[in-house]
Parts: sequence; structure tokens; C-alpha cells
Amino acid sequence: MSLDENADCGSFHEMPLTVESLAPAVRALDGVISGKDDLYLPPRFGHVYLFHFLGSLKSRIERDKKCGFIEAKNHVTNAALAYEFYRNAQDNPTTTSRLRRLRLIGNRWKDAVGSLLFLLLAFSKTAESFAKYPLKADNKTFRSLVLKALNDMPEELKNVCHELSIIAEHEAANNSSPDDILKSGLRDYVKECLLRPK
Repeated sequence: MSLDENADCGSFHEMPLTVESLAPAVRALDGVISGKDDLYLPPRFGHVYLFHFLGSLKSRIERDKKCGFIEAKNHVTNAALAYEFYRNAQDNPTTTSRLRRLRLIGNRWKDAVGSLLFLLLAFSKTAESFAKYPLKADNKTFRSLVLKALNDMPEELKNVCHELSIIAEHEAANNSSPDDILKSGLRDYVKECLLRPK
């Protein structure tokens, strides 16, 4: 889920950023974060995607300012505007401080797994509590705990997560449905990777 922050101002198809255009993506993210709307993705996926989404939104706001779609105001940062846009696109707006906290959690998970998002599935609820509550472990401690856990993970699991990440990116770029992805042999591929003899 990203915004096209690189499109230039002269593109005929490029429209100014609107709350209405953000609403579906925001609704989907909020559903994953809450754990209510998505049976397959734990909230930690929503946290990581929120981190990336807000970064893309910030870049898009900068582009829209340059194009004259958004008026630049003194002492109002692009990050503050990104939070404002996000909140205004929510069905039930949350506080900016809560969004900042969710973004922080997403940043901690992103630092932990890098580009291998499917590794998020391998972490326990204990790890989740460390990610969610910085008072339990500061960033340095959390990172060292995660690195220890990653070192203890079987290479087969890491390889599967790497391949799944590649497949998911490809299928997302092609707008494939979850059923299409499963029919493409993904399930068999995972079994093969996990059961392959050493």
C-alpha cells in the first residue's frame, strides 16, 4: 500500500491528495491493526504497513505542496499533515498521539524483520508485548532480543519467508486475489521449502 509520490505535477491523471482517496487504504490498515477485519494478518503487519504508509503520505504531501495542491503553512510539518490526513480518512478518528505510538511499533517491527515481512509470523506474543510497550524494552534491547531470535530461527524458515515476500510483492503488483495466489502453487512451494532435506 503506497501512494504515488513520484508522479509529476503535469500528469493528466494525477489528482490532488484527498481524504476520500485515502479512506479505503486507511480502513484496510485500521482493520489489520485492530485485528478485527483480517483473519490472516496479525496486527503487527498493520503496524509495519502503517509506518510505510505514513512515510509515503508525507512524501506525497511534499509533492502536492510543490504542485500547489496543498498550501504550505508555517510551523506545520509534512509529518503533521500526514497524521491529519490519516485521521480525517478514518471512520472513527483516533488521536495523533495514538497514531504516533502505532507508527513507533511499526518502526520497531520493520527494523526487526527488514524486508522479510513474513518473519513477523514467527514471533511470539511475548515479542509482540516488547514491541508494543517500549518501557519493557528500549529500542536497543528490543533489537538485540530480535537478532537473537532471528539467529535461532531455522534457515528453512528464513528462506520461505524470503520467497513468500518476493511472491507477495509480485502478486500484489498484479492485483491478484488471495485465491489466485494459492492456486499459483504457493501452498506447495511452502511445503517443499519446509520439508526439503538438509
